[in-house]
Amino acid sequence: MASPFHIFRKYEKVLIATLGLMAMIAFVFLSGPMMSLFTDSSRLNPLIATSKYGDLRQRNVDSLRNQRQTVHRYLHLCISEVVGYRIPFEIIEQRFFGPATERSVVETWLLGRRAEEYGMTVDDAAVNEFLRASTDNKLSAKQFKTALRRVKISSMAMFDAIRNELIAQYLRHIFLATPREINQLSLQATPPALRWDYYERLNRRSTVELAAIPVSRFVDKIADPDQKTLVAFFEKHKENFSYPASPFPGFRQPRKIAVEYVKAEYDRFAKPDEVTDDEIRQYYEQFKDTHYKRAELPGLDDEMLADKDDQESAADKKDETKSKEKSDKAPESQSPEEGADESKKDGSTSVKRHSRFHLVSFMDEEKKGSGQKKTTEKVREENSPEKPDGASKQGTDDNENEDATTQETQYVPLEKVKDEIRQLLARQHAATSIEEEFLTMHDEMKAYGDKLAIATTSAEEGGTEAEIPEKPDLARLAATKGMTAHETKAVSQAAVRDFDIGRSFVNGQEPFARYAYDNILTFDPRRSQDVAGDHYLFWIIEDVKEQVPSLDGEGVRKQAIEAWKMVQARQLAIEDANRFAEKARTSKEPFETLFSDEKSAVVSTAGPFSWMTYGIVPGVRRRMPPQISTVAGVDFAGDDFMRTVFNLNVDQVGVAMNQPKTFAYVIRQTGFTPNDKVLWELFKVDDFSKYSAVGVPQQYQRVRNWIQGVSADAEFRWVRQPEPRR
Repeated sequence: MASPFHIFRKYEKVLIATLGLMAMIAFVFLSGPMMSLFTDSSRLNPLIATSKYGDLRQRNVDSLRNQRQTVHRYLHLCISEVVGYRIPFEIIEQRFFGPATERSVVETWLLGRRAEEYGMTVDDAAVNEFLRASTDNKLSAKQFKTALRRVKISSMAMFDAIRNELIAQYLRHIFLATPREINQLSLQATPPALRWDYYERLNRRSTVELAAIPVSRFVDKIADPDQKTLVAFFEKHKENFSYPASPFPGFRQPRKIAVEYVKAEYDRFAKPDEVTDDEIRQYYEQFKDTHYKRAELPGLDDEMLADKDDQESAADKKDETKSKEKSDKAPESQSPEEGADESKKDGSTSVKRHSRFHLVSFMDEEKKGSGQKKTTEKVREENSPEKPDGASKQGTDDNENEDATTQETQYVPLEKVKDEIRQLLARQHAATSIEEEFLTMHDEMKAYGDKLAIATTSAEEGGTEAEIPEKPDLARLAATKGMTAHETKAVSQAAVRDFDIGRSFVNGQEPFARYAYDNILTFDPRRSQDVAGDHYLFWIIEDVKEQVPSLDGEGVRKQAIEAWKMVQARQLAIEDANRFAEKARTSKEPFETLFSDEKSAVVSTAGPFSWMTYGIVPGVRRRMPPQISTVAGVDFAGDDFMRTVFNLNVDQVGVAMNQPKTFAYVIRQTGFTPNDKVLWELFKVDDFSKYSAVGVPQQYQRVRNWIQGVSADAEFRWVRQPEPRR
């Protein structure tokens, strides 16, 4: 019987040639540019953004995201090696370059191209310097190479990825004037007048009388809008979200998420009684030069400590003296009385308080020199010690005793701060214990999330359907560790603040309500902490997409009419409040008596309160951004309300609305603490770092404005809006 390969051997050359020709045809026509003729390239790789530096398609953006994620993994390994334990991954994202979202990486790409346009470069030496600084120069070359092998990337590729991040970061730092190795805003260049403003916002406290007039009371007096007006109003605001603290209406239905989380309460883990005296003493010795060294506070003279009546009497005498010289001197600032008169003329309801800073750039040279001379002489006089009778008889022994006394009292005694240190160390121990417990749960949650993502992706791409893993039982895990498990329904960003986790912060800075809705995917575990010291381990378990409704949608027309009438009613509420204010200006009676017959106003007193506050927990104080203080009787006070309150002088009356403009308030200023002179002297010696964070929102807005300018110059345009969680 003939072999089955007989035919193949007979025509071997012809068959091999035919197969080779078919392979070449397949290589040419079924791959590369020719293959794109048979596929929809715009669908597989859509255009994301355009600019004068070039276009970015989906694959470009994905590559940028992968680069950043790789850098984050590499730095996470290196820094965890330095500290001796695995630190939370989100801390790396926060400290180095930001999250790997589409908006963030594209923004970095754009700034990098602008930096190159300016001629900026980042060489290998700069990358090495960055790595040494990031790891506190504690890793060897071998350890760096080991981390590279673990993330499966070459040193050249890693250097290029870090280089792309650094060049954009350096450009930011040039604009912000910040240290290169720290990815945060700098406020060190803040001028003195702004520093004083920040200090006042945190430390000056006000007490006021209030009469609240609800805007809703006037809605019935507003007729329904016609169809054209309603449609125009709806079209203007349909893309906006509605927020409880926002004065602007919005009809866009927001994204909603359901959150499952484990809560570790500080009180259950903090054990101050277990902190030993040796630990307290060691901490005190380690930090006494920075934390417990006595500051030389300015002396407070009798005028500073005088009662309010004495101060007003002295001020009246000074005003009488100054009034005689007024014709010979150019006024530098407006007096409270003059401001009050003008406010009545133009309808303004508040008066700007005196500023301690005045323009000197164009001051008359003779006057400026005279002022400098007087200031210098005054300083010399204050610094010259007054020697009483017999001072010359003091000997060397007295000087030595004085030096010894000074040396002994330069630190706050340990006994006075012992309880404070005990609480601080207890808080640190609690945080460490919670971190250790969270790590185990975090790993189990992370493993589940990764397996679920693989299974879901495989099913979506039509591949072999992977088995859905079993979801961890967080309630059981939490119970075994002395914690509690909770779950929310699908809620909006505004509504999540009603839950305890909704008032926490991620990395001590970013509010949970913003972070959770912008940065993370479902079943991606993260951590947060609130101002009470409670810790949270959470993930998103349900994600409902946002949508823009139509005016004819269920309940939408009624909602639009109510919102329009509410906006129109604000002016009526302001007019009514101004009527109340005029009545209050002509009477010294308390609001409770003055407005006892006015049923439309709710009278109350509030204070003392400051414009902004860090909260009440010392351990978290320096990490949390300051917030606008809560004022009893006021819903969402807002900056406009606070500005009116703190610009009023004592016994003056003003009118302001709250942040969402749902109430108009008549405000009478009844007093400030501490008094101006004490506050000023404390400001001169206080550390700027304690209150600099007040200026962070303005600085961030300044950065956003700058980046928008760079985008405009680069003719940058998003073709498709970036996914917030990609």
